[in-house]
Amino acid sequence: MFFDRVEGPFWDEVRQVADDFLSHVPKQAHKDIVERWRSGDDAAGTSAWWEVYLHEWLIRSGFAVQLHEVQSNGRAPDFKAERDGLTIYVEATGPGVSRTQRAQGNRQEDLYKQLNQVRNDRYFLWIKRLEVGSAPIRYKGWRAAAERWLNDLGDGDPEAPAEPLVLKADGWVVELAAMPRRAPADPDLGPRSIGVYPMEGGVRDDVAAAKRLVGSKRTAYGDLDGPLVVAAWCHGIFYRPDEWRAALLGSIVSSYTANGTIEPVRREYDGLWGGPGAWKDTHVGGILIGVDPSPHSITRSIPQWWAHPAGGLQGTQISAFLEAYVDAPHAELAASASVTPSDFFGLSDPWPAVEDPWSRRRDHGQHAE
Repeated sequence: MFFDRVEGPFWDEVRQVADDFLSHVPKQAHKDIVERWRSGDDAAGTSAWWEVYLHEWLIRSGFAVQLHEVQSNGRAPDFKAERDGLTIYVEATGPGVSRTQRAQGNRQEDLYKQLNQVRNDRYFLWIKRLEVGSAPIRYKGWRAAAERWLNDLGDGDPEAPAEPLVLKADGWVVELAAMPRRAPADPDLGPRSIGVYPMEGGVRDDVAAAKRLVGSKRTAYGDLDGPLVVAAWCHGIFYRPDEWRAALLGSIVSSYTANGTIEPVRREYDGLWGGPGAWKDTHVGGILIGVDPSPHSITRSIPQWWAHPAGGLQGTQISAFLEAYVDAPHAELAASASVTPSDFFGLSDPWPAVEDPWSRRRDHGQHAE
């Protein structure tokens, strides 16, 4: 994770608290957590931290916590938590990248590394089109072909458009154009021959993404002797409370009549939980949401809670440290946390006490001058 790769008093405090939280997790889970922290995969690292955070959140909420108790169907949720006759099961989840997607991304990065080593003082490469194949190719051969192509452009007018170079093999397609350099290459920046990367885009459906995020966990563990809590971490820029409301309880629809009037807003109840008279997933007590969880933001974020309408757990039954949302018809904050993050976790306010995360870097820069 990022916090494990930076230096300075700020990050020393962050690491100390993260290590303290981890020390409260049973030792048999440490190896897997630390491996994911150090994997270099941001999603895997965040998921590992989210599990550590949830464990700390549960024990500070007064629960006795057991890890990975195997259920009747042979599968084990992340946590079984018990307190004063209340038993809940908590399963952590978060957005990730499939092995297929990760492998494709790695192949794409391997190509970029080779093309960035193309040597030519007059032109950058503009990757106008890229289709990544299902298997690696001879990246060095394509680097050599791109270098020969740029060199063959010679000393002609660099502003005159050249015919693009199109490379194809085994499902791969790369179309390259030449862009004149405005200044000599800067050796301090290292090899960098790609001036423009290919455009990437598409339409994002945040409600569908939220459904996928928690959907597979709802029925994963068979009959439990207590409600299931699906605890999902997500990126706040994409998953806002209204998206979660629509994913769980359904979309809101406005109807326009022929004379231009608008019929009253109505709920479609096409979410994961269904609607009155046909509720689904009633074994789920609710959804707990962590927005962009990270060790350095412990005192700046509060978990969000959506209770299942059909007799789900109320947030106050679980913890004083959460924000409870309800459907009203838009997502509405119904109850704020009754304790601050600093007080809940026993941290200073502000925390970290060193407020500048980059102080050591600046100190080094001043010393060098």
